[in-house]
Amino acid sequence: MKFSHKKTKNFNIFRRNKGFSLIEISVVLLIIGVLIAGISQGIDLYSEFKIKTAQKLTINSPVSRIEGLALWLETTLEKSFQTKMVNNSEVPQWNNISPFDLDVKNAFSYSTNPQPTYLENHINGLPAIQFKKISTNCMFVENGFDKNTENVTIFLALISKSSQSADRIIEKWSDTSKPYPYVLRHNFFIAAYDGTYNPRAKVNGINNIAKINFPYVVSARRVKSGNLSIWLNGDRGVDGSDTTSISTINNSALYIGCQGTSSTAESYGNFNVGEIIIYSRALSDGEILRVNQYLSQKWNIKF
Repeated sequence: MKFSHKKTKNFNIFRRNKGFSLIEISVVLLIIGVLIAGISQGIDLYSEFKIKTAQKLTINSPVSRIEGLALWLETTLEKSFQTKMVNNSEVPQWNNISPFDLDVKNAFSYSTNPQPTYLENHINGLPAIQFKKISTNCMFVENGFDKNTENVTIFLALISKSSQSADRIIEKWSDTSKPYPYVLRHNFFIAAYDGTYNPRAKVNGINNIAKINFPYVVSARRVKSGNLSIWLNGDRGVDGSDTTSISTINNSALYIGCQGTSSTAESYGNFNVGEIIIYSRALSDGEILRVNQYLSQKWNIKF
């Protein structure tokens, strides 16, 4: 009987020690909460550090020190927008931060519904503007921002989500019966059109070579009566001879994410872009390299 009593007693002790007390559980949950809070705070601090680093790189970049800057749209500075942006908020206006023109032309949403969307953490931890392939989801910059030049150099930091050649990234064309000085499309070629001739430069001469959902720095240049050239992450494509024989200047706005017309927009693009820089002249190879190096470092796109 004594043996049986001892066995029962030991069994009861085992049962009592088998679980955790409410105090122990509370302590464990508190520790987990502290760890999660610490991790979240660390992520927030790292994101803030990346933004501040990008802002410094923007302010100290060579972009505004190179002659001919006409348009500079980017997503890390507060002055790039009318109000403080939060994730998934619509973007009615994207400010041109070029410091030179007294009559600065900003980018405006083509329609109030829907509008392009601000993505807080998208291109390697930095914000981007999302252009979806849906009706009226694009922006425009009024004519005259580039002094209506035919020579141009364009830079973009973006993630493309389409390989359709008809889908526009940027285009200065609103009337299909008239010429245009430049268009940049999704399979990464730059082209011009004078009503008869439509020369272009392609990335490595192969359409659809670019990966979908992959970050790129795209650079493109047009020299009237010279060549059209394009670079993808520093890799130069095949130049195209500018065979246009008459003027390609038009009075169109610059459209971002679509082809504009007099009554509507079409050929919508599908991409997320963090920076657009346009010069109203043909930059030298050395100048293009300087801007490419800035964009590569800022957006952490190595090439």
